Amino acid sequence: MLLYKVINFQKDKIMLIYKIINKIYTYYKRYALKCQNKILKENINYQGGTIGKNVKFGYNVTISSVKNITIGENVHIGSNGFIRAEGGVAIGNNVFISRNLTLYSNSHNYNGKRVPFDETNINKPVLIEDNVWIGMNVTIAPGSII
Repeated sequence: MLLYKVINFQKDKIMLIYKIINKIYTYYKRYALKCQNKILKENINYQGGTIGKNVKFGYNVTISSVKNITIGENVHIGSNGFIRAEGGVAIGNNVFISRNLTLYSNSHNYNGKRVPFDETNINKPVLIEDNVWIGMNVTIAPGSII
């Protein structure tokens, strides 16, 4: 009798683990996989920012201050891209940006009243011109022209 209870307990434990794994997989398949890539076929004016035709965003691309960004046509921004556009970002036409981009258009004020920096930011626009290819794991600093 005791052996039967132990076997049943182990079986119930395995079934519970299976159900949990199945729920996680079902959630991932239903929600996460649908959000991997977004392709925009038409011009979009979103919160003041402009995004041209045929723009593809890979999975997990984050853009802050969308109102300060202009993206041209035929642009690809790879997975895990992070664009901080407070100072303004302009991306030209026919631009390919590989995965893991980090782009900042603002920085801390190191000449402020407090050391090492104060609460004010210095904004400098970033310009990525037409027909540019940016490789993997690139960081672009404020004020850059590529």
